[in-house]
Amino acid sequence: MNKTQYVIYLYRELSSRHRGRISVASSIALVFLFLTWGLNFTVCFCVIKNRKLHKLTNFFLVILAFADLTWEVTVMPLWIDVLINGKMRFSQTGCMFTGFMTTLCKIGKLMTIYMISINRLCNVYWPSIYPSLYNKCASIAMVTITWCVSLIIAIVVTTVSDATFEFHPGRGMCLFTYKDLTIAGYLTISKFLFSAVIPLCINTVCHFKAYNELKEHKRETRGKVRIQIFAVPEMIKEEVEQTTSKDEIQATRTLLGIVYVYCLCSILTTSIEMADAYRPYFLDRGTHLALTFFGFVNSILNPLMLTRTNKEFRDVVVVMVGCKWNSRAIHVQ
Repeated sequence: MNKTQYVIYLYRELSSRHRGRISVASSIALVFLFLTWGLNFTVCFCVIKNRKLHKLTNFFLVILAFADLTWEVTVMPLWIDVLINGKMRFSQTGCMFTGFMTTLCKIGKLMTIYMISINRLCNVYWPSIYPSLYNKCASIAMVTITWCVSLIIAIVVTTVSDATFEFHPGRGMCLFTYKDLTIAGYLTISKFLFSAVIPLCINTVCHFKAYNELKEHKRETRGKVRIQIFAVPEMIKEEVEQTTSKDEIQATRTLLGIVYVYCLCSILTTSIEMADAYRPYFLDRGTHLALTFFGFVNSILNPLMLTRTNKEFRDVVVVMVGCKWNSRAIHVQ
């Protein structure tokens, strides 16, 4: 089967679905839309509106949430329209715009993940220089430069290279597609390495270092409490707080969790993309549609991971939505 025959097959599968399949796919897509929009908007709104959440950790997570929200607002309405109507009803200009925004947001999100990984690497291995490297002005400059570089890369990749934006009837959206399958295969491998393997390695190194330091801190703390059993409690508390910051432990846990979730989602999606690249025109439309859904899963898991690992953010969300949870449910770690 060549490319033309494969595209015709996918179009036929898309347009000939019975009403039950259309209803199921569209309903799941609408659930994903409300979850991704609602959760990522909640992250941005809560962090921006509450001063006690104005921290570097949350600043990075707002950038990720904003990138996801931008991509979802741009792509998801047209994608759901395709699922409902069984065809592309927007122009080639709209296809190019959504394809470019997908490329930009994906590159920008990947660069932000690297920035988070490097941030935790510096925090764990070089704590003495960390405050000077990651002050407020420096962090804003890093994020600005990161997204400017992402924009330049997206423009160069989409205009200079031998590729086009094409509507993929299996995925239900416009994608950046290379005509040369060999180049597409190499790019898929590069995507797997840079979006999954390398961040996962950096994250694992940081995790083990942070875990060992936390164990050592707990051991030292228990020793100090035994030695100073008759000391003033405030003195012991002050000494323990000087040794290790509870906020930094929570920040490390949150950021490492976010990177782990991103890497696992990337492994899942890029594995399917590699199978498609090295055995082209083979996967059915259902696999391509599942790949699209998997692409949105990370946008849902990031806010949930933040809520799970960050008590301050969790409490702010509870207050904002007016939920009356009992204290045991709220403070579970």
